[in-house]
Amino acid sequence: MIDFFLAVSAYFMGCIPSAFIFGKLFSRRDIRSLGSGNVGAVNVIYNIGRLPGLLTLFADFAKSAFIVWLSVRFGTQFFLPVLAVTLVILGHNYNLFLKFRGGKGLACLVGALLVLCPLNILILFGFIGFLGLVIRGVKAATGVGIFALPAILYIETHDAFFLFASLPACLLIFSRHFGDFRAYCEKRGKRRKEKK
Repeated sequence: MIDFFLAVSAYFMGCIPSAFIFGKLFSRRDIRSLGSGNVGAVNVIYNIGRLPGLLTLFADFAKSAFIVWLSVRFGTQFFLPVLAVTLVILGHNYNLFLKFRGGKGLACLVGALLVLCPLNILILFGFIGFLGLVIRGVKAATGVGIFALPAILYIETHDAFFLFASLPACLLIFSRHFGDFRAYCEKRGKRRKEKK
């Protein structure tokens, strides 16, 4: 019963719309109507201000870290923490209370990794940063580079469970970066045509 409660709580914890709340508190505007329309910290920083953006970032870290910590501390099933990561990102990215609009899930992932395996944050973002330099597109690199996480977890644990169990969270993050990746590919395609 506790595992079911924690799993449901993970989704609704993810649904706490930090960017929407701080956007309203600091500017009385709906973040969904500003900039990229993304309900996340970066959009808040660019269109409302640094302070509300940083508060949003911290809140997104915290809500994910908290529910994952609860899953580790009180859950009875070994897979619950990984499930909690997926569900909190699902709630954040596809928010029931914002007509299934939301953020991109990266801050929630970082919050979860802070609890489960903090060193992997540096490895993952080091890889994403390197990929961004190679392809010259940070947003596209984030969407694609996130799929390094299952490999990182597998190399660390030698457990195929983490290889496959982490894929849903990666797919959720990629789904919200797909537009950036598509725009990057279209831009590259246009450059190639111009060179010809």
